[in-house]
Amino acid sequence: MARTDFRNARGLTLLECLIIVTVLVILALLIIPAIRRPRTEARKASCRGNLKQLGTSFITYNTTVGGNKEYPDGKGAEVLILLYRAGTLTGRSSDLYLCPTSGDTNHWDLGPASAAADLRGRQCSYAARDNTAYGKITDALDPGTVIASDDFEGSVNHSDGVNVLKFDWSVQWYDKRATGIHPQAPDPKSASKRVTRNYMLDTLAN
Repeated sequence: MARTDFRNARGLTLLECLIIVTVLVILALLIIPAIRRPRTEARKASCRGNLKQLGTSFITYNTTVGGNKEYPDGKGAEVLILLYRAGTLTGRSSDLYLCPTSGDTNHWDLGPASAAADLRGRQCSYAARDNTAYGKITDALDPGTVIASDDFEGSVNHSDGVNVLKFDWSVQWYDKRATGIHPQAPDPKSASKRVTRNYMLDTLAN
């Protein structure tokens, strides 16, 4: 019966272990972003869909509640909850108010009839036009006027840019690197100071 010669068997050296671990870490760093990227893009697309439906709700509000003359009026996100209360959203869905990427906990300051009561405790993660400061939404507005967008204060929706709903009811993505927008700026005015006036993030409020 042959004997096994254990003298030639040896374990991995410390250097070999370090090389293997290093290779595994590098592979993980390459693979994980590739896995996350499609998920991130899907959430951005879902967010754009939310804003698109909110845009459709503005049109419905104008034709059914406003008599083809008025859009919801208020300050920032208060405007959006009026769409909900008027029943202009398909199925009166509260999910449209929440970007799938955001952990936002904004509150609408509407006194006892708050968003918490209407939306079963769920909050809004979108900003909207501050009509009290910049005037009511009317058909005389430029089609490029920004009506609503991702939240860009506090708990931002996306760290690399914002989805924007314009008055022509299109939704566009503005990349932070391409436009100079700073989604994590402490206030809207500093968020838009490096872009052209037609962007007008400073007309929005949470």
